[in-house]
Amino acid sequence: MSRVFVSYRRKDTADIVGRLFDRLTGCFGRDRILLDVDALMAGESYREQIRRLIDNCRVVLAVVGSEWLTAATADGQRRLDDPDDQLRIELEAAFATGRRVIPILVHGASLPIAAELPPSLAPLAACAPVSVESGSGFPADFQVLLDRLHAAGVAPPDKAFPWQAVLLPLGGLLLLAGLVVCLGRPSTSAFTYILQQVAPGTPLAELRQFADDDPQRALPADGRAFDREGATLCGLGLLPLALGPMLLVWGKRRCCLQKERLASDRFYAQGSGRLPTPKSGKSLASLALGLASLACGPLTAVPALVLGGLAWREILQHPSWIRGRSLIVFGALASVAGLALFGLWQLPLLDLRRWIQGMERAEASRLAGDLSAADAALSAALELATGYPEASRVALLRRAAVRQQQGRDDEALADAELAARAEDASAATTGLPERLAIVREAQRRAHGLRAAIFEAQGRAAEAARERDAASAEPWRLFRPEPADAPPPAPPAAAPIVDPSTSTVKPPHGAAGRTCRATATPSRGPQRRRRAAPPAASDSSRHAAGRPTVGRPQAAG
Repeated sequence: MSRVFVSYRRKDTADIVGRLFDRLTGCFGRDRILLDVDALMAGESYREQIRRLIDNCRVVLAVVGSEWLTAATADGQRRLDDPDDQLRIELEAAFATGRRVIPILVHGASLPIAAELPPSLAPLAACAPVSVESGSGFPADFQVLLDRLHAAGVAPPDKAFPWQAVLLPLGGLLLLAGLVVCLGRPSTSAFTYILQQVAPGTPLAELRQFADDDPQRALPADGRAFDREGATLCGLGLLPLALGPMLLVWGKRRCCLQKERLASDRFYAQGSGRLPTPKSGKSLASLALGLASLACGPLTAVPALVLGGLAWREILQHPSWIRGRSLIVFGALASVAGLALFGLWQLPLLDLRRWIQGMERAEASRLAGDLSAADAALSAALELATGYPEASRVALLRRAAVRQQQGRDDEALADAELAARAEDASAATTGLPERLAIVREAQRRAHGLRAAIFEAQGRAAEAARERDAASAEPWRLFRPEPADAPPPAPPAAAPIVDPSTSTVKPPHGAAGRTCRATATPSRGPQRRRRAAPPAASDSSRHAAGRPTVGRPQAAG
């Protein structure tokens, strides 16, 4: 409906009409400017085609030249007086459909009066004309014509609806929401899921050995919980993080297109032509997909790199009128960063999900009595636990229990020994409580399993040693201290032994007299030595066996 129809006579205005047509198509697009030469089709009635075309237009430009009114046929009759004259048919259709007619006066022509026109064209005399000169005044006159067209409701395509005003805020909100969900939303630690696989049917609170008031952390950390949390993270976090940058790039591109179009309209109206070297569409798509790869990984990183290569090739083939090398470089860098982030963060989570599935299949096979399938599933899960040493420890513990039921005691002892190894215990004390609980619980159960095997084999000494190791775990390392508990008293200073006099001197500041001691001096250089610290009382030690689950009881 916002099209423009141009009506003119070729004899005296073909030159300036072609110039006007080029400028109008540069401002509004070729498909919105209808010239009778381009719009008509052979084989149909001219009058019906004109009526149909003008009915779909908003404005009709009537170009009036010096011979527009006086043009005559070969027999001397004025052409405007002929009812079948093409120009008269065009203007009559415009007035009949109620379209706005703008007379354009060229080559010094003046607007005819109503008495000089046929009755059907008399309304043309009341229309406000626009004078357009073909010389140096053409740019200014064309700008006046543009203002009249804008006032009549004919706007450039980008002015129809400001999409950038919607895309930019929406992209920013999605990006902010994704960051808040990914960084601020509480999530279950990977070690919690590993801890649950130590004993799938045991509550997490009992496995942690410390009290926890969060009800979410008391839920079973199985594969379904992992899938629910992963779906929530993807839907509320990663998807907005992927769509947000794409909408921002799209909205920014719309802003740039609008600025370029406005600048080209200004330059074009001044006779300077359009702006050169537009940005490549492939380079923009490469940048958008590259930014989205920070959340989607290779799903959008690979297409971004492919489009970047195609855009670079296109720019090299047409360096004079296509640009966008910087967009390709930034898109490639974002794609590489997205692939690295996927390898460091998302890929270990995928391996952990496969590990959880393998452990659950092994538990289902064990409950069904298929110990061979359980052993195979645990062996496959052990290969997936390369990124988590704690997961490897748990898989070894579960496989040792299965092999014990199969009667493969030697292999069960070997797996239990690996599960009870202590080289990671010191490192685990610096991590999360779940990580420490995994190591301690796996060690306790592995020692208990080895004790049961030794006892069945009649090896009482080894069985007693393993039982002592199972009951000697320092459980207070992951029991949180009460908030109102007094600080622990410093250890008593030990007396100092003087080898030269074989006497024991009290520590500095302690009252008491010097007493004799039976200490044998060493043969090396004479040094002061400290006696062994006194043994702790029995009341400060933990009772043998597994501690009680729950909060530690306050001392009486």
